[in-house]
Amino acid sequence: MLFPLEIRIDDAAWIGFLMFAPTILFFLVGLILLLIKQKKPAKTLFIIAGCCLLVALGLCGIGTY
Repeated sequence: MLFPLEIRIDDAAWIGFLMFAPTILFFLVGLILLLIKQKKPAKTLFIIAGCCLLVALGLCGIGTY
């Protein structure tokens, strides 16, 4: 039985989620560090989150054939 609030995710969607999960995690941890006034580690995590986002979107290989 499928409940109205239940969300079904197929295999392809899980792969997409797993690619963006580190980006979201690094961004949220960086945001928390920024809010508690630790700017240098927060900046490092924002840079790592940006790199993970580029890899997840597949933009790091554009222009190479």
